[in-house]
Amino acid sequence: MRVLAALIDTLLALLLTALLASSVGWFFAERAVVTFQVYSPDTIWNGPVPLMLGAISTVSYGFAFALVLALACEGIWGVSVGKILVRRRTVTLLGQSVSKKQSWCRYALKTAPWSLFCLALLSGRWELAIVSAAFGVWAAVDLGIALILRRRLWHDRVAGTRVAARSWPVGSA
Repeated sequence: MRVLAALIDTLLALLLTALLASSVGWFFAERAVVTFQVYSPDTIWNGPVPLMLGAISTVSYGFAFALVLALACEGIWGVSVGKILVRRRTVTLLGQSVSKKQSWCRYALKTAPWSLFCLALLSGRWELAIVSAAFGVWAAVDLGIALILRRRLWHDRVAGTRVAARSWPVGSA
């Protein structure tokens, strides 16, 4: 169910990407040209690769921002749209409601690769994009390990949280 919730959140981010592609997507695509020094003679960003990325740049660069935006409700309310639809919630290890600090910590860690990528584009620092990629690889490896070993993801371990089934209040239908 947790994977389904993540898929729903990703689809929401893709919808937001499509809606924001003409504004935010273009902005981040233009920043990517500056950040990665596309077509500069002393970079690897020459030839067909930047041309292909340019064709989908409004979507590819806008997706990072849209995903951070789509998951913002998790930091604010402690639950994402995907979790609401699959009846899951984030709780402490003892099953209690999470604090605002835990919600924001979990959100910041969960979106770190995407947030850092947006920050890299905004600041024009390709080094930050490399750190973003390293966080992304770490998160992907941790996800694979968590799926195989059935353990909590790294943002849950650090924040002291877990995802549990949401129980409905007594008397509600």
